[in-house]
Amino acid sequence: MILKNISPQSRTLKKIGILTEPGLSCNGMPEAVKIMFPRADIQILKSQFLTMWGLQNIDMLVLPGNADEKSNYPTLLTKSRRAHIKQKIEMDGMALMTFCAASYYLMDDISYTTRENEEKIARGLGWVKGHAFQAFAHITRTKSGLNELEDDYIEATLKPRKNSNHKLKCLNVNGPAFELTGQDKSLCDVFLHYADLQNSPAAFSKKMGKGLIVALGIHPELSAQTSTYTQTRTWNFEAHEKDRLEILERIAHHVKIYFRPHQIVFNPSLEMTG
Repeated sequence: MILKNISPQSRTLKKIGILTEPGLSCNGMPEAVKIMFPRADIQILKSQFLTMWGLQNIDMLVLPGNADEKSNYPTLLTKSRRAHIKQKIEMDGMALMTFCAASYYLMDDISYTTRENEEKIARGLGWVKGHAFQAFAHITRTKSGLNELEDDYIEATLKPRKNSNHKLKCLNVNGPAFELTGQDKSLCDVFLHYADLQNSPAAFSKKMGKGLIVALGIHPELSAQTSTYTQTRTWNFEAHEKDRLEILERIAHHVKIYFRPHQIVFNPSLEMTG
């Protein structure tokens, strides 16, 4: 696993901030971040601290998904907050990890179908060139009037590489797949693919100035202990816990390479399986 265009960083991953606001899906996020980065100090951040001062000691900022269909990010990430986050990434080398709705918002263009089968088209931040589209709308939006969150729980099959035989099961809840375009098609490092969607990107990283973006279309932070549902018609948390933990390990491995590219002790299982 090699990150594209990564130069050695002098900083270490000491403090991680998780944005927490009403309307964001924060269930399981602190627990998952602790699994990935057990030595890091995890701090809960409110949106008013998304300033250069509030982010001054933050090495990685985590933006969760939404608790429901309407995205809170166009409101939460005001023009000044966006500018502060972008500057912190590009100039100070902060990493940004985004889940689901926040990953949609990173892209140029967004398309989404509501539970009432209404097509929504929007513009995102454009920090990554391309299109974020609802990965499993062809399954979850086949009936009109769907209104239960449980109906949106999809068992996604992931592959670390396009040609890998190693497959992992992960939860997707209206999350995006990504179509990367322009230079970002080659600059982004896709490390998880949707096997069910012609190997469309499910998770990728991108070097941004001195910093890094890691975008996830999936929900590996949710477990039987932290989800609204312990089991749904289409997803069984306990059956796929081993895969969830491996996915978290792969995400963490990818981030740690950025922070300490010459000090990482590689897990051979991650290399052997893709």
